[in-house]
Amino acid sequence: MTEPVAASGYVGRLVSLVLAFGRVGTFGFGGGPSMIPLIRTEAVTTNGWMSDEEFMELYAVASSLPGPIATNLAAYFGWQVAGLPGSLSALTGLIAPSGLTIVGLGGLYAATKDSAAVQDALAGIRPVVIALLLGVAISFAPRALASHLRPGPLLKATLVVVAFAVAAFTDVHPAFLIVAGAGAGLALRRLW
Repeated sequence: MTEPVAASGYVGRLVSLVLAFGRVGTFGFGGGPSMIPLIRTEAVTTNGWMSDEEFMELYAVASSLPGPIATNLAAYFGWQVAGLPGSLSALTGLIAPSGLTIVGLGGLYAATKDSAAVQDALAGIRPVVIALLLGVAISFAPRALASHLRPGPLLKATLVVVAFAVAAFTDVHPAFLIVAGAGAGLALRRLW
């Protein structure tokens, strides 16, 4: 009797992964960055797959990997919950809604892209995506700035401002900023 329960539990985890990431794929309009708050809600709040701190650490690693952030996160959570079939389930849930939507609505968009109503709707969505990203950044900031580095808050705030300025006002690739941030953290750890 315990065998079917275990199998049912495993299948249930696969189904929960498809559904969780299906919701992310359905409501995450605007690409990977807009999906991060949704993935966080599914992984931390709804399903309890990990804590906020673990999510923040995973997000930092997934951001430095090649490929879209949302698929990197989905593959990891799926692996954590149910191994390789879990990764495939999470990726299927994430990709299926947008794939089906692209196939189904691609022609409609091509026919209506110059419409004022479509342009106005897209203009209204963009600020929402920015607000979602700012919300994630604000929720991460206290934990990120209260890291294990010994330098005070002024030095950490300076690193944030410099990294932002370089990212916003130069053509430096984000990967270089991530590597530089890791290097700065290691150097500061050795100094203090």
